[in-house]
Amino acid sequence: HNFFTEYFAVQPDGKILLAGSYQIGHVLTSGVRLNADGSLDNSFQLQNANRPANHVGQQPDGKIIFGGTFYRYGSGESHPGLVRLNSNGTVDNTFTGSVSYPDGGVNAIEQQPDGKVLVGGLFQRANGQPRGNLVRFNTDGTLDKTFNIGIGTAGTFDNYISDIAL
Repeated sequence: HNFFTEYFAVQPDGKILLAGSYQIGHVLTSGVRLNADGSLDNSFQLQNANRPANHVGQQPDGKIIFGGTFYRYGSGESHPGLVRLNSNGTVDNTFTGSVSYPDGGVNAIEQQPDGKVLVGGLFQRANGQPRGNLVRFNTDGTLDKTFNIGIGTAGTFDNYISDIAL
């Protein structure tokens, strides 16, 4: 197994989600899950990803959100910067959230108590709309249009968000 880890999160059942870049067998992926004893969780389906994940968050319903610099995840589907997985590791295509910026991506994900998802990093757009580096998505991945703090610019911007705390 060749890999590096950028971020990890422990699930309520003790299993460990890892975000980074991993080569496991013939699968290049950006997210894996370990059992509480550190062994690979074979019930979690590995999905192909073209670039690393930088962060992982879990929603109250057990779904998992990976964020990073990838733009394809799963069977070649387009998932720019964000993908939500079901608890078994399969891609949940009902989540529509995405971010875009050349050579940027998602660095932080924070789940709010109301189910909305804060996402920070280095990006200029979210779901095709101008948003700079910090965005909030509704539970289904649609853009929360009541949240637009105006961080960043539409041009070159070298600052980014590396972490979010509630």
